[in-house]
Amino acid sequence: MNPKIAIVPFPGDYSVWPEGVHGFISFNQIDDVNIEVSWSLEGLDNNKTYGFHIHESSFADKRSLGIGCNELGGHFNPTGDEHGKHAGDLCYNIETNNKGISEGSYITNKISLKVDSDKCILGRSVVVHGLQDDEGKQGRFIDGIFIKYTQMTKEQINILGLNKNADELMRESLVTGNAGCRILCGNIIPLFQQ
Repeated sequence: MNPKIAIVPFPGDYSVWPEGVHGFISFNQIDDVNIEVSWSLEGLDNNKTYGFHIHESSFADKRSLGIGCNELGGHFNPTGDEHGKHAGDLCYNIETNNKGISEGSYITNKISLKVDSDKCILGRSVVVHGLQDDEGKQGRFIDGIFIKYTQMTKEQINILGLNKNADELMRESLVTGNAGCRILCGNIIPLFQQ
């Protein structure tokens, strides 16, 4: 049977989260091809943008939680596309308000809760990253102007918190979106069957 809803709770038995963070990420299979992705997270930094992805692996057992979010593999990418087109890219980023709260939802057909689908996200995890995802565009907006990494000064790169040279950033943009360290993660858990 295919579940209709799956959730990533914080705190949760198969989640890693910083102290003070709580909330959830949910997936609701609303018809044969579409999923509504919703989230409500509190306790993150105020007025910040975070990368937001499904990763290819999940925690196998509670002992593996001690290893942390780096154990969860790369972005879920069943079609082998460059970053920006991965099924696991979700909406790329979530933003917090001035109280450290991020809430939102959207509908996508890039993922599924159907166990026989190559887009199935069961047995996978969600990771929230410490930096904004560049969406595979090989650059970022600075003061409202889009600048490629190769055109940025070292000072601009450092201000963004990106500790790599421009060539590394260009390559990594097409793999991870330069979204930074993994700060929050958890297994996608089916809630009930249809």
